Amino acid sequence: MTRSSFSRRCVGFFLVLACAGAASATTPASVCREQGVFHSRSGIHAYAGDDQNLYLGLSNGKVQRISKADFSATDLDSAGAPVTQMTIDATMIYFTTTATEDSALHHQIYSIAKAGGTPQLLADFTEAVGPMANDSTFVYWIVPSSSATV
Repeated sequence: MTRSSFSRRCVGFFLVLACAGAASATTPASVCREQGVFHSRSGIHAYAGDDQNLYLGLSNGKVQRISKADFSATDLDSAGAPVTQMTIDATMIYFTTTATEDSALHHQIYSIAKAGGTPQLLADFTEAVGPMANDSTFVYWIVPSSSATV
C-alpha cells in the first residue's frame, strides 16, 4: 500500500515510537520500534502529550485522551467546532477552535480538565489565534490585533 492510498483511507492516525536513548532529530531509525498506531475517523488537527497520555484535538470538535499504555481512547468533551491548537499543563488542556457564526469566523480558547468535564470558554476573538504555549502559571497565545473579549 502506498503512502498516498493509506492517507486517503484513514482520515487521522498517530504513530507512536519508542526510541532507545535520548530523543533527538539525529536518532537513527534502527533504535526505534513501533509501539502502536492510533486511528481516528476524524482529522487530527492538534495534539499534546504527557507521560501517560496523548491528547488529540479533532476536526469534529472533540478532545480525546489516548492512553500510551494501551491506546484506549476517551472522549473528554466537545466544544462543537474544529480544534485547531492545543497545549497542556499538569491538570488542564487548553485548546482553540474556529467556527462560523452569523457569517463571521469566531476563534475561541477553551480549557478542559485532563480527567474530562465541560469545556470552559476563556476568550473569544474575531481574528485568528496563533500558536499557544504555557508555563506553570499562564497560558499564552498570539492574536494579530486587540479586539478580543476576555
